[in-house]
Amino acid sequence: MTIDFNNATEFPLSEKLKKVITRAFKNTLEMEGIADTAEMSLSYVTPQQIKELNGKYRGIDKETDVLSFPIYNSPSEITGSGPTLLGDIFINPLRAQLQAEEFEHSFEREILYLSIHSLLHLLGYDHEKDDDYEQMEEQQEKVLKTVEDDGD
Repeated sequence: MTIDFNNATEFPLSEKLKKVITRAFKNTLEMEGIADTAEMSLSYVTPQQIKELNGKYRGIDKETDVLSFPIYNSPSEITGSGPTLLGDIFINPLRAQLQAEEFEHSFEREILYLSIHSLLHLLGYDHEKDDDYEQMEEQQEKVLKTVEDDGD
């Protein structure tokens, strides 16, 4: 599995956080039965950059916490044994920091949550309907537990 980490902000993307995200992504792919040859990018962007992306690609002219741009609509479309590009994840760490304070947990935990949430979007999960929301939340919690059980 390859994750291309990029940072266009002043927020730290520590090696420890990269390792936890990588482990969470690996666990997610394993749970979904997807080969460990998947590739994706995860980028920290500024509030202005994410607002522009949200406007351009979703027609929503406002800042958000995270955006996912999947290549596939569902895991069943992902085939082959070679490297498979899943898509791109953009995280607004300033918004993540505010949300971490609001939810009274760490910045790292919020980034991890948003990262897992976004990977699930790359794998075809959605949360537009109540049933889909519950399924996605359940999967996020399962993945979070796998890395929290490891002491992170």
